[in-house]
Amino acid sequence: MRGQTRVGPKNTSEGAAACVLKILIVDDDAADREIFKLYLKTDQPGAFTFAEEGTGRAGLDRLQSFQPDCVLLDFNLPDIDGLEMIRRLSNGREFPSCAVVMLTAIGSEQIAVEAMKLGVMDYLVKGPASSEALPRTVASAVQRFRLQDQVVNQRVALERRNAELEAIRAELFEEKERYRTLTEAIPQLVWTADSEGRIQFANHRLQDYSGRSGDDVWPLAQLLHPDDLQEFLTRWNDAVRKHRAFESEVRLLRAHDRSFRWHLLRAAPIRAAGESAVKWFGTFTDLEDQKQAEEALRQRQKLDSIGLLAGGIAHDFNNLLVGIMGGASFALDTLDGSHPARSMLEIVVRSSERAAHLTQQLLAYAGKGKTFLEPVSIPRIVRDTCELVRASVPKTVQIIDVLDADVPLIQTNTGQMEQLVMNLVINAAEAIGEANGNVTVRAGRERMNGGPAPSNVLGYAVAPGEYVFIEVSDSGGGMDEQTQARIFDPFFTTKFTGRGLGLAAVHGIVRSLGGAIELRSSPGKGSTFRVLLPAKTAIGEAAGAVEAGPRGKASVILIVDDEEAVRTTARSALERDGHEVLTASSGAEGLEIYGKNMGRIGLILLDLSMPGMSGSETLTGLRRISPWVRVAILSGYSEQEFSARFGDMQLLNYIQKPFTSASLASAVHTILTAAEAPEGASHGSPA
Repeated sequence: MRGQTRVGPKNTSEGAAACVLKILIVDDDAADREIFKLYLKTDQPGAFTFAEEGTGRAGLDRLQSFQPDCVLLDFNLPDIDGLEMIRRLSNGREFPSCAVVMLTAIGSEQIAVEAMKLGVMDYLVKGPASSEALPRTVASAVQRFRLQDQVVNQRVALERRNAELEAIRAELFEEKERYRTLTEAIPQLVWTADSEGRIQFANHRLQDYSGRSGDDVWPLAQLLHPDDLQEFLTRWNDAVRKHRAFESEVRLLRAHDRSFRWHLLRAAPIRAAGESAVKWFGTFTDLEDQKQAEEALRQRQKLDSIGLLAGGIAHDFNNLLVGIMGGASFALDTLDGSHPARSMLEIVVRSSERAAHLTQQLLAYAGKGKTFLEPVSIPRIVRDTCELVRASVPKTVQIIDVLDADVPLIQTNTGQMEQLVMNLVINAAEAIGEANGNVTVRAGRERMNGGPAPSNVLGYAVAPGEYVFIEVSDSGGGMDEQTQARIFDPFFTTKFTGRGLGLAAVHGIVRSLGGAIELRSSPGKGSTFRVLLPAKTAIGEAAGAVEAGPRGKASVILIVDDEEAVRTTARSALERDGHEVLTASSGAEGLEIYGKNMGRIGLILLDLSMPGMSGSETLTGLRRISPWVRVAILSGYSEQEFSARFGDMQLLNYIQKPFTSASLASAVHTILTAAEAPEGASHGSPA
């Protein structure tokens, strides 16, 4: 029999306060079902609402629609075993969806234990004794089930919260790993610090750079150069006070070599919402290579400017020396040996020769010195020069030469190499002074294979390849950074009697050869100058200086030079040698004279640097008139620059300024003699 009976409360107040419990009775004995309802109604009238079924399957169906607070379940059902019924009530969950009280006619402890394991709240044996116990048992079962349900719900909520927290933790871990990967992947030194500037985190690059471990807490200021500390502290304190980002260029101490390198410091506050900054995030970006490149460019531009100035001064001075040297030497040639003016003229000639040497030093610094290229043995130059210098330095200074045997010849100028070695050795010896010390001069070969290149004071990178090196080291007092920055400047000297052109000339010679200079020095530790010269294949000897020779056949010679002293001196020397001389003070005038006299003129002496129409433009105009015109370039610059500008142009010669009257006449004689080949054509037209 199926039915549902609702029993009301005893009185209104109790009904208002009481909670009606829905009881599902599943028992195949109708009498037992009525007895159970009677027990419950009698104890608490109106506190229960009932539904009842006689089989297990019917009870399961009724469970979904009735949704009881408690099921009174008979253990011995005709269709389903009581324990199996409990399992189906649970429907795969840990325990049934409502409180269950097991009822049986035959008590069994084993059944009771098994039922309890399956989630039954209580177990009663049918009989008179259960009449009093049943209401309390049902109430207790419902109460315990509800507590259990609350515990389960709380556990589920806790598990859900734990899952959320685990997801957050995983996300934070992933974010931390992403941050760590980022800080380790970027090339900067990364750190965080508190508002007092104490480093709390440093990436591995900063740890390696500073020599600190990741667990250390240390003041950021300990890394800074003393000269940068005050400005950094001022900027830091201002940023902390205003809670804003800042940046500054500072020098940081590198642990492994105790050197300072320029870095760009950037720092920004890490703020919490509504709070002041509690931590600072910062980076150091290495600027050393950029600073060196900027300094190298600045130095190169300065040297180019000074070199241009020095070259211009030397060129103009050479023109003046032509008049002085040429005029004095011409006067000497015309006076007899007893003339009282001869001694004074000889002093003039010697002084002008010394002045010419000074201009050559200026031109060497400008990279435009006089260079007759020839195959040169650097070890031989070093050995001979050291032997010469030993006699002029104090006995307390020992000059030691260490020369490799296998050093290739290089294509350069012997005089310039002697000047280079002598200037370096004398400079090293003077750095020692009267104290006991050594100057060590080494020469050898070295190959640059693209690895770390030496720092070149000339301002450009040292290209890979084969080099010959000259290294001069002294045990003197060394130089500070300020002195090193100016040591190659013309006329800069730390000696009372020096002119300051020795190292400047070295600078220009090496630069003109495409070499490099490496300087290592510090106060109290001496200095080392290391010169690298490209080991280019020697291509044979070039012509040396022109020596005096016998007079040759007279010719008509045109002199084109804007300097009157040069024209007058050269004209006097050549007319004395029997030549007819025409002169022009500009390129345009020279073209006009040559156009009228090209059939007579056998040689043109052409100044390379003239205002208005330059020597190069004048030469082009002359070649338009006659491709076979023979020209000798007059210049204070080097034959190397002359060759670079004019190449292998035929019928083109070179005479170095300044010159004496005898050397000019000899040079002209050599040029004219070479032109008198039997198969030669006339100067006015092609053969």
